[in-house]
Amino acid sequence: MMSRILRLSDGSSARLLEAGTSEPLLLIHGVGLRAEAWAPSLKRWPHSGT
Repeated sequence: MMSRILRLSDGSSARLLEAGTSEPLLLIHGVGLRAEAWAPSLKRWPHSGT
């Protein structure tokens, strides 16, 4: 899994995690959570590459 920072047009930024080679899938976690909360789900996702 690769992590990078995406700069948005309004000057803010968002952290982006990339894994696998299939079609993109956008997962948005709740307030107060971290992207790592998706790790167990990504391991079970077909073609996740993790």
